[in-house]
Amino acid sequence: MKLLTALLLLPLMLNLNGCAALRWLQAPPSLPLMPPQALGQQLQATQVLTTEQQGKTLSMLASWVVNQQGMTLVGLTATGQELMRIHYDGFTLNHHYSPMLENAPPAQQILAQIQLAYWPIDAIQQQLQGSNWRLTELGAKRVLYYYTSPVFEAERTGEQQLAPDVRIYIPELNTQLSVSTVASQILDD
Repeated sequence: MKLLTALLLLPLMLNLNGCAALRWLQAPPSLPLMPPQALGQQLQATQVLTTEQQGKTLSMLASWVVNQQGMTLVGLTATGQELMRIHYDGFTLNHHYSPMLENAPPAQQILAQIQLAYWPIDAIQQQLQGSNWRLTELGAKRVLYYYTSPVFEAERTGEQQLAPDVRIYIPELNTQLSVSTVASQILDD
């Protein structure tokens, strides 16, 4: 179970751990959450997250939805046990973590990282305007910088239009995570 916890925590603590490794800078502030509606559509996605750690391949299932009620994320073990449930309505952030998770990352960081990978680039850049954060996009690759240091990279690798597969790289941790979309669909109003 500790390996599963490590898998879950690794990709979800990108900003917290990645930026903390920049010892010459103060710890960066938390990324602001964007309104769920900034995605521009109601969407549901189910994904498998996979990484290698200490020579072992680790995976977990994540399902997230953006609808009129906000954004909800559920993280599950391979056997379907709920590890976390996070909901953000644009104003209030609620979360519940399973006791199986040790040292769970902040819910705000988890949702912000999903938004960095999938929300429209223009909406994110507008939200970050005036801060020390900067997000660039070149082709299928997005890079988040705090000042001038890259702390998060996401590259779309799949052909799906709604929630394409993504390869995430955390430079300071030299860690890579693959996100494979199992299913995604636009929801009716």
